[in-house]
Amino acid sequence: MLEHRASGALDREPQQAASRTRRRAKLTSKQVDIIVRDYQAGLPLQQIADKFNIHRKTVHHNLQRRGVPPRGR
Repeated sequence: MLEHRASGALDREPQQAASRTRRRAKLTSKQVDIIVRDYQAGLPLQQIADKFNIHRKTVHHNLQRRGVPPRGR
């Protein structure tokens, strides 16, 4: 909201900063099982991420948590 001062200047109310917290993708154990299966079947990380509408790093982290060794490039 703007308020006029006698000097003609405008005072602005401080705006709240946009929330920068990210929501962590909540994958079920069954979904992570599918991620592991797809990865071991040779699907690329990005394709798996697109399938679950998550970031490829989320796929990577879940594979690491499950102890799945990375494929060679």
